[in-house]
Amino acid sequence: MKKIFLLLLYSSFLFAQETNLDTLLNKIEKKTDLSEKTKLENGGISTIYTRDDITRMQARNLNDILKSTYPFGYNENRYGLSDPYSIGTNHPNMSSSIRIFIDNQEITSGMYGSGIILYGDMDINFVDHIEIYSGNPTYEYSTEPTFILIKLYSKDAKRDEGTKLSFGIGNYSDTHFYGYNSQELENNWSYFSYVSQVNDKRQKHTSDATELSRDKRGIHIFSSFHNDNNRFLIDAIKQKRDSFINESLDATPTSGTLDNELLHIGYDGNSNNFRYLLSYDYFHTESDLSDDVTPNPSINYPFASLSAESSSHIFSSELKYDYLTKNNKLVVGLKYRYKYYGYDKLKKNALVIPNLEKKGQSVSTLFIENQYSLKHNSIFTLGLSYAQVKNEKSIQDDNLLMYRVGHTYTTNEWVIKSIYSHMELTLDPYLVGSDGVYITPGKKDITKQDTIMENIVYEKENNKYELTLSYLSSKNQLMPNLSSGLLENSAKDIDIYSTIFIWTNYYNDVDKLYMTIGYNQVNNTPIIDAFKQSTATLRNLNTYQKYDFFNELLISKDNIDHKLYYDYSLGVIYHATEDLTLSLKGTNIFDTAKTSQYSRIDPITFQAKAPLNISSIDQKVVFTIEYLF
Repeated sequence: MKKIFLLLLYSSFLFAQETNLDTLLNKIEKKTDLSEKTKLENGGISTIYTRDDITRMQARNLNDILKSTYPFGYNENRYGLSDPYSIGTNHPNMSSSIRIFIDNQEITSGMYGSGIILYGDMDINFVDHIEIYSGNPTYEYSTEPTFILIKLYSKDAKRDEGTKLSFGIGNYSDTHFYGYNSQELENNWSYFSYVSQVNDKRQKHTSDATELSRDKRGIHIFSSFHNDNNRFLIDAIKQKRDSFINESLDATPTSGTLDNELLHIGYDGNSNNFRYLLSYDYFHTESDLSDDVTPNPSINYPFASLSAESSSHIFSSELKYDYLTKNNKLVVGLKYRYKYYGYDKLKKNALVIPNLEKKGQSVSTLFIENQYSLKHNSIFTLGLSYAQVKNEKSIQDDNLLMYRVGHTYTTNEWVIKSIYSHMELTLDPYLVGSDGVYITPGKKDITKQDTIMENIVYEKENNKYELTLSYLSSKNQLMPNLSSGLLENSAKDIDIYSTIFIWTNYYNDVDKLYMTIGYNQVNNTPIIDAFKQSTATLRNLNTYQKYDFFNELLISKDNIDHKLYYDYSLGVIYHATEDLTLSLKGTNIFDTAKTSQYSRIDPITFQAKAPLNISSIDQKVVFTIEYLF
């Protein structure tokens, strides 16, 4: 523990004196990340995980990446689903402004908003590199309001032709298997096909002597067929989960399951200056809960049993046009999304809820973004987005106006980004019409968020220093009522102050040290006037002969329990031959990672009990063997 290092990416760059806008954008890309051509030039503040980062970190699942990512980290809700913004209430998803993309196509769950609820802990062995953008980034991609944009870029035959198989086993007898096959075809076409199967047995916790389980069994199939101008994607997931706390009032369920199915089929392409996309998403979920409580017959609560089945069908389309001159890049676009969703079955205690109706929500979006080169090292960015959100059988229709202004200044050693953005959000479909279940009665006001961000990067020789300062003010933010737990518009503006300092050091050609120190403060929350949190990260990646070593330490402390949390992980990879690899990784070795709070209410007196404090990061050791054919 005394000498712990850690990794992240190192940005190398070149600079030449040209005034062409495309050239200037390429200069900025090279100085701020290692993702080469996929980097979004106007994407805002970015965090990039390269192929080498993901491999040497042994990041098998997306939460291995998210847990140390500014500004949100990783968290799970009462159902054991990924939900970084969860605050321990019974809401299925509080993180819909975090959007997940594979290549250029969004994975969405429809009824519950973002696909983060499934993809937050999904296996990512099919991923080449990851880009994460924060602060209401570019409007080019997401159809709906987005504060965090996560782009997963899949592997392809140009770098991964052939067949690879992997098998892993962990200390809870958990197992994972994956394999892929990729090949280049005629006429510049290629395909990449991937399948994984997991039996993810997780660390167990207790609530009043009741064991809580987040085990997951599942299969994941991904396939991409593409050339330079066209891409077809198919992504299919089937999971059977133990549903952790679920909607047990006192967090002591006798049993609980949660089955999920997701299918994404999409096509995107480009021709001349036009880009276009068509996709279909299907999301089905079925949950069952049993609890040793006696319901009050007058209100049919709490739940001794609860069964629910829901489904969503999502159709998305978009058309974008790029206009590029020497000093100007203009993008205009139209997007349309329709969601058809609802409950197929709902039974609360012995009461079957009759006459369940499916609903529809449409989102129509028009956007324009312009980047203008003021001079050879200065770019001004302006973006405007207008969306109409219409809900069938509801008064909750909203018009959302969003805009962002940015400026980027670059020299041989400096990159300075200044961004102001205004974002507006409305209700996720599952909240529409859920009066008295998830939300207080009545039409809800639009949440309006104004953000100011300053990002300063200095790079010289083998060191890169980065400082990010941000301020966010949220008006009408949906927050839980302290008495009922239902969401309502906050009477006070929620103010968030954040800062993070990052130092990356390449101490030789392949090894690097990564360190961060951060501070977050959230004012006017329902629970505390000012929530304050300090964080730090130390990561080291280094290679010696046939061995790759990984060490990571995450430190966190806040002003609620004033406890110092630290998550120490380490790993080693042994390249036995060019085709055979053996690896060993330990995560949260000392079982001291940051915890999340889950509320508990006595089912008889309805008085609050002491909350549960459980970490979303398991203490785990995994051994993996990989072979490339």
